[in-house]
Amino acid sequence: MKVIFTIALLLGCSLSVVAQATAFQCTPFPEVSNYRAWLDSTDLSKNVPYRIDSARESTVRAAYANIEIGMSRSAVEKVMGKPKFDNLMTGGPKGKPATSCIDQWVYVFRKNNAIPVDPEDAAIYLTFGADGQLYWASPQNIPLKPKGSAVRK
Repeated sequence: MKVIFTIALLLGCSLSVVAQATAFQCTPFPEVSNYRAWLDSTDLSKNVPYRIDSARESTVRAAYANIEIGMSRSAVEKVMGKPKFDNLMTGGPKGKPATSCIDQWVYVFRKNNAIPVDPEDAAIYLTFGADGQLYWASPQNIPLKPKGSAVRK
C-alpha cells in the first residue's frame, strides 16, 4: 500500500513523499537462546549461582577488545562466540504495530538469581539495531570500557 504525503512549503511549492508500507520483521539470530531457554538450562531456579568457567571468561574478555561498532551479528559471533542468550525488543507508538527492533546479546559471567536484569550481574551486553549492526557494547561489573552509545545516531 502506498501512502502519499503532501507538504505545503512556505513558498507555495509542494513536496510529495512516497512511502512503501511493509510488514515489520524482528528476527532473532539463529541458534541463540532467549532468556527463558537459557535460564532453564541453568540451576538459577534452584538458587545455585551461575558462573562462567575461567577459560571461557578469559576468551570473551580478550575477544571484546576486537569488536567494533558497526560490526554485523555474524562478525561479532566469529570474534566473541555465541552469547548465552539474546533479548529481542520491539517498539513503536502505544497501541500500534512495532516499528523498531533491538537485538541485545548477553555474555553472562556471573549471575546470582533468576531476575532478568540484576545490578549484581556480571555480563557484557551487545546491542544491535534492526539492520543487524552493533551500536553499543556495555560491560556490567566487568572492568572493560563501553563502546558506542545507548542512543543510536
